[in-house]
Parts: sequence; structure tokens; C-alpha cells
Amino acid sequence: MKAKNRLIYIVAGFLLLELSIYPFKLPLLGTIALVPFFLLLEKREKPFLWPYLIGLLFFGVNLYFIVLVQIKGYEKLALWLGFVLLTAYESLFYGIWGWLYNKFQDTPYALLVAPSLWILVEFARSVTDIGFPWLNLWMTTIGDITMAGLASIIGPYGISWLLVFSSCLVYRFIKTRRWSYFAGYLLLLIAMHAGGKLSVERQLPQANKTVRVAVLQPNVLPNTVYNPEEWGETVDSLNALLDSIRDDSVDIIILSESAFPGFYRLSERVKSYVQDIVKSHRAYMLFGTAEFNPIHRKIYNSAFLVAPDGRIAGLYSKNHLVPFGEHLPFEDKIKFLQRINLGQSNYSPGGSFNPLRFDDVRMGVMICFESMFPEISREEVRLGANLLVVMTNDGWFGRTTGPVLHYEHARFRAIETGRYIVRSAKTGISALIAPDGSIVEELPLFKAGYFIADVPLYSHRTIYTKIGDVVVLLSLLSVAVCWLILRLTRRSG
Repeated sequence: MKAKNRLIYIVAGFLLLELSIYPFKLPLLGTIALVPFFLLLEKREKPFLWPYLIGLLFFGVNLYFIVLVQIKGYEKLALWLGFVLLTAYESLFYGIWGWLYNKFQDTPYALLVAPSLWILVEFARSVTDIGFPWLNLWMTTIGDITMAGLASIIGPYGISWLLVFSSCLVYRFIKTRRWSYFAGYLLLLIAMHAGGKLSVERQLPQANKTVRVAVLQPNVLPNTVYNPEEWGETVDSLNALLDSIRDDSVDIIILSESAFPGFYRLSERVKSYVQDIVKSHRAYMLFGTAEFNPIHRKIYNSAFLVAPDGRIAGLYSKNHLVPFGEHLPFEDKIKFLQRINLGQSNYSPGGSFNPLRFDDVRMGVMICFESMFPEISREEVRLGANLLVVMTNDGWFGRTTGPVLHYEHARFRAIETGRYIVRSAKTGISALIAPDGSIVEELPLFKAGYFIADVPLYSHRTIYTKIGDVVVLLSLLSVAVCWLILRLTRRSG
């Protein structure tokens, strides 16, 4: 293949992926996004390199917001290093997929193995301490809420499987000019929309109850080091918002991750302020702050639920921490890593996904990064959550695509679980997301504001929450069987 053609295919692969997500959101392109991958691999030359280069372009563009965090000194250099390494790491999985697929592409099993391998690679991106499933292929469907509705049935990985399969069909049509492949592609699109439409328009069961929530977005920018002015800015903004809802009776007031600086239990100033709020509004309050365990000498990124009488009614501590930002991966297993300081926060994982409870409400809480992982929200629903809450603080990344792409991950969590999601962000985007992924309420980036909503509580389970990521297991099984058959066939031949 000529170098010029390779360059065209690499750029085309990047553009098809990029145009299918925010801000363009052209989901039809996601159904053919891997066609350039297959064209690059058909000569069986450097099967790792070409997909890897597409990954470098795609993740480089969509992770660049990391370096825009407003910090100085050596930590800024660490951000640049982190951006380069993370981009290279995420792209690695594209290369691995190409290398593995190359071993099957001339076999009768290629049409089955290609999407199955892709799913296994996507799943691998989300596991272990360095899991970072940013912009998996299923995210390309968020521009078509009907197609994305399939997530409540087959889960996000099931959608990715179908998208890779659709690219396979189009690629084969291009190479063979057999219209049966193109007809198969069209039938698959129709089936995906029909299945998604059935899911989106399903009759939700009668809500057991509604809870009246107030979400406050103070729009106070975060600081990397302690700033005494932050407390005053936070209180002034929150007081203005609290005055606006004073005449409304709400069940719970929800703030963001890191709503207050410092440690809640150790700050009499913060405790007094929070207790005054819950007593005067006669409402529960959920907010993010740091927690310190004096026995184990550990700190946590936590969410506190405080009751109207001022007592702590619940505590959730973030389990899936941001690698290199909130902790060093594997530091609990490799002791010398605990002595390395790259500017990380050195949080410890919480260890439990149990919902926070008050009255009939069971809140499954996800703190920031955790909303990217479908297994977390699914586990919280399995443990009884009838409402999901995402608390985040994306103010570090300014008006980039980062906060918006992060926000759209939460829309998938609503679809998958059939739950309303309340998203509270310190600088935006705060929102109420319906179980079909549609937006009921929304506060934009960098605008102080609030919304009050009566949120239905559901106890049913979607098919996906019942069966989980069975698509991943089936993909593993199919690849293993195809590999075994191929190996036995070659031996006998």
C-alpha cells in the first residue's frame, strides 16, 4: 500500500471517530468508523502500528484538555508528561486490537472475531488501577438517543460490538461489491434503531415515590493549593442560591464534589455552616469534601449525607480513583511507590458501593471519574439504589471538550440502569437526566444557578442490570473457540 493511501486512511479513521462525538455528534459515522482500520490492515503489514497511529490522533485531541489545568511549576510538566503517557497508553489498545485481528482476518471467523476482540480490548481499558475507559466506541451513539437506548438491553459493550460489526459489513461491501453485505449493514441499522426505540419508549413502571431535590451550582473555581478566599467565595455564592430556594420545600440539597475545602469532620466552621443550612431548610444535604480516618491514617474523597438535625446520616468514599491524579496505581501492592510524589492527592479507595439512605430514598453516589464506569452504577442499582447521583468538579479544565464529554458518560449510566441521574457539578454541567438519557434540567458551564425537581424513584431493573456485561464473556468465549478451531485445523492440515 502506498504511503499516501495509508495517510488518507489514518486521517479518515481519526475523522470518522472524531465527527461522531461531541461537538459534532454524527452517530451514523460511528457505524463505519472502523472501515479505515480494516483497509489499513488488509495487507497484513504492521498491524499494530496503523491502528495505534489513529489512536494517537483521536486520544491526543480528546485528552488535550488535561494540560490546560491552571497550575504552575513542575506540576505543569507532570501534566504534560501525563498527557503524553495517557495518550500513548490509550492508543496502545487500538494497536493491540489490530495485532490480534491480523491473526484472524483471512479466516472464515473474521466477521465474528473482529468485534469480539474490540470488546475485550475496550473492557481491558477499564480494569485495574490504571483503568481509563475514556470515549469507548459506544459513546459515538450519544447523538442518537434512540440507538443509545440499546444500552439498557445489551449494555454499552453490546453497542460497541454492533458498531464494529457494522463497520465489518461496510468494509466487505467495499472490497467485494457484494450488495448482500450492504443490505446486512442497512438491516443492522434498522434493527439497532428498532431495538433502541423499543427500549426508549418502554413503559416505565409506576414510581414508588418522588423525591424533591435542589441542585446548587455555585460556580467557584477550584484551587490546587489552599486559598483562604475560596471559603468566602463558596459561602457567598451558596448563600445567594440558598436564599433563592428558601420558599421551596425540598427533601435534599445536593452539592458537588469538593463542595467545601478541607476535611468536614475536622472543620468546625464547615460543620456549623452545613448544620445551619439543613436545620433552617429542614432538608437533608449531600456534599463532597475530604474525609480522614485517624486510625488507618488515610484520606478519602468523600460524599457526606447530613440529616436535618445535623447528624451525619451517611458517608460514601470514592472507590475508583483517578490514576496519577488521586493516587499512584498499585501503590498498595508495590510499597516503594508510596514514596513517590508526582503531585497526586494520595487518596485511598473507599471499598463499598452501598447506597446512602434516607426515608425511601436509596442514592447510589458516583464521584466524578466513577461515572465513566458502567459496572459501578450497575452494582449500586443491584444493591438497591433507586436514584443515582453524580458529584463532580470539572472546573479545572475550563471551556474545553473535557467537561462535556465527561457529562455525556453520565447519560449512558441513566440509560443502562433505568434510573434518573442527578448530576451536581461545582462549575457545571449540573443536570437531571431521565432514564432514556434525555435532559430534564441543565445548568451550563461556568454559570451560578440552581434547579429544583421532583425526581421519580424506580426499583425495577433493566435487562442490562440483570445480566451485566455478558457480551464481554460471550466475546471472550467466541474468540477462544475460533482460535482453538483455527489451531486444530492448521495442525490437521
